[in-house]
Amino acid sequence: KLDATAEFGSISPDGRRLAYNLRRPGSRDIELRVVGMAGGPSELLGINAIGPLWSPDGTALAYSYFRLNLNPIAARLAIQQIGGQERFLTDWRNDLVFSASDWNARGLLGTQMSASLTGDAPLVLWSPGKLGAATPDRVLVSVPNAQAWQAMWSPNGRWVSFVLSPNDRPGTSELTVARADGAPDQPLIRIAGEHTWPDKPRWSPDGRTLYFISPHRAPYFNLWGVGFDADRGARVGEPFTLTAFDSPALHISPHVQRAEMEVSAQHVVLTMKAVSGSIWMLDGVDR
Repeated sequence: KLDATAEFGSISPDGRRLAYNLRRPGSRDIELRVVGMAGGPSELLGINAIGPLWSPDGTALAYSYFRLNLNPIAARLAIQQIGGQERFLTDWRNDLVFSASDWNARGLLGTQMSASLTGDAPLVLWSPGKLGAATPDRVLVSVPNAQAWQAMWSPNGRWVSFVLSPNDRPGTSELTVARADGAPDQPLIRIAGEHTWPDKPRWSPDGRTLYFISPHRAPYFNLWGVGFDADRGARVGEPFTLTAFDSPALHISPHVQRAEMEVSAQHVVLTMKAVSGSIWMLDGVDR
């Protein structure tokens, strides 16, 4: 717990370290830090490096820089070996923004969008070995009039889970799974149709459960799970809830654009929010 705002947490593959962004009151800088899951002091790795993502072997981090003072904004993608030098995979771009969400032996998986953050946004694959690349290696999923976010490979590498946000229905989303080796316009598998705003889908280590957050039938977001058959590519059973947050004193952050969720064999890391307030009465105000 910190007197600051922690965002975009990412657990290392061995489950021993957490990379995250930190915003301090009164500062415009966004710190990139790494801390052990057992606690202790954190290490500062960079300033204004946003959305850290671990490499498959846990030795490097990918993240993005954004120039929010420009119109349209500009962004570039970087990789840094822990204790090593920083490399840039893209130049500063204001016509193409890539937001990485997962990383395996195939490359960096993420969302390609315009700098205005509007219009269609497909899922693409980006090679971590190409410096200064102008385009992604491959388009994995492209849905007309929709944006695909929060993409994650399943543990067996056969599936990709993501959130699909229709452009004509703001404030809603669909939890979706697609084949990792399919065509960009392949049929999609809807997972939690009962939920109007599911977000942050994350696989369990064995790939048999897909976790997500949702405000379904509650005033706040809660942690949910749903079974998945990795052989047939189908939902198993009904979604089930794992938390019951019902108070502003402690709840999952509703600011999902700046929140993150990570699942390991032992932990689920969530961006939480605490809200408190007081009512004061003044005496003698009429004197």
